[in-house]
Amino acid sequence: MVRAMAADLRPRFAASDLRRYTAAVLAWYGVPEADAALGAEVLVDADLAGIESHGIAHLPWHPGTRQGSTAAS
Repeated sequence: MVRAMAADLRPRFAASDLRRYTAAVLAWYGVPEADAALGAEVLVDADLAGIESHGIAHLPWHPGTRQGSTAAS
């Protein structure tokens, strides 16, 4: 018996849009702009390489972005 693979219906976004969004989130939490851009690049590149365990899906659990954290004043 052959089983049909379920279609992957997750939304897709341009990598450049995800980099900008992720960098903005990190910057909002007080990460310096250059570091936020580098962090965003690393996270999105992990997703593009198929290593979702190290990509942006886990952004809410990265240090500084946990629930209850606030942006630097």
